[in-house]
Amino acid sequence: MRGIPLEPFLVDDAPPEAPPGFATARFSFEAVPRECALSDGWSAVLYAPTGIARAWLDADPLEVVSASDAELAASAAPANGLARVATRLVIRRGGALVGALPLAAGVIGTFHAPAALLELVPLSWEIRAGAMRGGSPNGARLAIAWRSRVYSG
Repeated sequence: MRGIPLEPFLVDDAPPEAPPGFATARFSFEAVPRECALSDGWSAVLYAPTGIARAWLDADPLEVVSASDAELAASAAPANGLARVATRLVIRRGGALVGALPLAAGVIGTFHAPAALLELVPLSWEIRAGAMRGGSPNGARLAIAWRSRVYSG
């Protein structure tokens, strides 16, 4: 029996791992947005635009807003209206905006800047409502893997 044509695009049910040759880092912070320094002048800003500030003020600060674990569940249907935030990483090099990568566990984003290349993979994350409204201890965590190349001449 032939597999369905979408099979190569299905999300694996195991947490992603860093590809060989990629550096990894885990960040924990109180507020979103937050810039995470990488190497060779690259940085990734964890960003979750929603336009619904009132919802964050009224929410329990411990309520999960976005999490990679939800992607690995059989059904990613949100339990409430806050659970499907379009979280992304905004990629910068030397302060200049290079691009953006939606947070999708295990997806490799490739970014080009003059004489430089960055490959970045979100591995896991969790953002709580307290981080969205300006700060909460352990309000957000992010694990990523990346590989940077800088070309001369």
